[in-house]
Amino acid sequence: MANSSETIPEVTVDGNALPVANMTWDEYKYRHQLCWDLIFKITLVTATLSIIPYLNSDIIPEAKLILFFTPLVGIGVSIIGGYRLYRELKLLDKIRNLHRAFQKKAYDALYNKLFHDDIHKFNDSNFTSAVSLYLVILNILAVINFIMQLFLIYFKCGC
Repeated sequence: MANSSETIPEVTVDGNALPVANMTWDEYKYRHQLCWDLIFKITLVTATLSIIPYLNSDIIPEAKLILFFTPLVGIGVSIIGGYRLYRELKLLDKIRNLHRAFQKKAYDALYNKLFHDDIHKFNDSNFTSAVSLYLVILNILAVINFIMQLFLIYFKCGC
């Protein structure tokens, strides 16, 4: 249960409270946490699958061939997970904009009194762009890692 410091005040229109403002805040917190959870899970799986071929252990020779392709699985997980994350980020953007609209309505008089203009734009957020860039970089690094493994195998066998 959220305490009073985590909720936004009710927004009133013509004296009627809008409980949807609190529902929007709860949805925003949920979506934001879900996006961060997906970011960490995608990163963990991709990084773990990328380093498996570097582990130095005595295993069955046939298993080494299978382990060689685990970075490709990591790349696949990153791409599919990134698509899912992108969809969640778009939902988060909508909820964020709605939440900030309620927030602006609730505090509009205070903002006008303090800042005397609309220099503080609520809808500007680069979270989706930053996360998308992060996933692109993660995929590029995973592909570079796989190419490096190909070169290591090529030079090891003397081909």
